[in-house]
Amino acid sequence: MNNDDFLRDEIKKLKNEFDYNYDNMYEIFGNISDFFSSPYLEKPVASSEVVIELWNTLLEVFLICTKYENKFEAISIMVDILIYAEKLDILLSREPLKEWYSVHRENVHEDISECIEEIIQ
Repeated sequence: MNNDDFLRDEIKKLKNEFDYNYDNMYEIFGNISDFFSSPYLEKPVASSEVVIELWNTLLEVFLICTKYENKFEAISIMVDILIYAEKLDILLSREPLKEWYSVHRENVHEDISECIEEIIQ
């Protein structure tokens, strides 16, 4: 199984969590994070299309989820994906996150706020 197929499977798993508040999403998040957690990544680990789909899915998890742990894991991985994507000139949409943050800024946990600010800067 290549990286694209593996990541697509993980995306499906995320999408299958009906309300994104399932308690045991750590394995899925960990599997995804392993691909993007090194700031030294400079070679493609997945196609641009898969990276964009993953970004959009994590954004959806972040926006819909009410459980802090899942919300924090999603936004933390998004920071790593953004660093990776910028090195490879993959354009990711930040606008929905900017809009959400402009409305919710006052009620966001500091850890999440730091991640969001890093993304939308």
